[in-house]
Amino acid sequence: MSGTTTLSGRVASHTDLAVAAGYVVAVTAVLALVGDLPTAVAVPLALPVLLFAPGYAVVTAIAPATGHPASADGPGDRLGVRQSHDGLSRLERLTLSVVASVAVVPLVALVLDFVVGVALVPVLAGVAAVTVLAAVVAAHRRDSGGAHVAGAAGGPATGPSLLAGVPTDGITLGCATIAVLMLVGSATMAVTGDQAAETEFYLVTETADGEYEASGYTTDIADGETAEYTLGIEQHSAQPREYTVVAQLQERSGAGANATVEEREELDRFSTTVRPGNATIETSAVTPTTTGDRTLAFLLYEGEAPAEPDRESAHRVVHLPVEIT
Repeated sequence: MSGTTTLSGRVASHTDLAVAAGYVVAVTAVLALVGDLPTAVAVPLALPVLLFAPGYAVVTAIAPATGHPASADGPGDRLGVRQSHDGLSRLERLTLSVVASVAVVPLVALVLDFVVGVALVPVLAGVAAVTVLAAVVAAHRRDSGGAHVAGAAGGPATGPSLLAGVPTDGITLGCATIAVLMLVGSATMAVTGDQAAETEFYLVTETADGEYEASGYTTDIADGETAEYTLGIEQHSAQPREYTVVAQLQERSGAGANATVEEREELDRFSTTVRPGNATIETSAVTPTTTGDRTLAFLLYEGEAPAEPDRESAHRVVHLPVEIT
């Protein structure tokens, strides 16, 4: 009986870690499988991932909350700042979790930038891996330190509070509020995938004097003839990046947001490497084998392109209507 009680107690003591790690993994899976979600849905889903869950797991791994509160009836309990035997109050743990998350997420993005580039799903996957690992370490440390803490149950809290002596005047609280709003704004920009400053992809034409302009594209192509299109790729990350461009002829039905692709014909595929802060001009030669009104789409991928590319999986897309006669 005692063994069962101990096991159930351990499971209960790790519920917070399981929830934090499970939530990060679930959100990563949803965003990876579903793809582009409306901003109003994606932001609330990912904010806990970017601003709390990974930091909570890391802070708990460093300072596991293994014991009972130092005092169960003092005024600090009513304010949510009661200390546990690790010397951290609830408020301190929450604050440190936000700070640690803000440190963990950019660090994961920086590491991934050297490997696969910065994109939302890979970054979330990296954050999920860090969160799960930290949660496992935290659970192990809780179990290892349980007997020691149990012997000190009911005793006085050890170690000074991290927030001791911190002023709670209006100016301090106002600065804290501004800092939180800035963090939320940064996280919102990351979730919405606004990477225009990182990678730019555009269609241009070369003029007689060797300049480039965003007009004058060929829209009439004879069946079986080859047309050339000039594409610009510019990136501003810290490392060189390899891109793959796929030229695809699409037959669409419907209009606007309700348009669906009925048929796809791949006309060209090539790879190029762009150095940081540089732009490259590439030429794509396409030779259609069908006639009629079509959409010529150029799909840009970071790294290799999938066997069956489409707009949903592409990093950037430019397209124009063409008539093949």
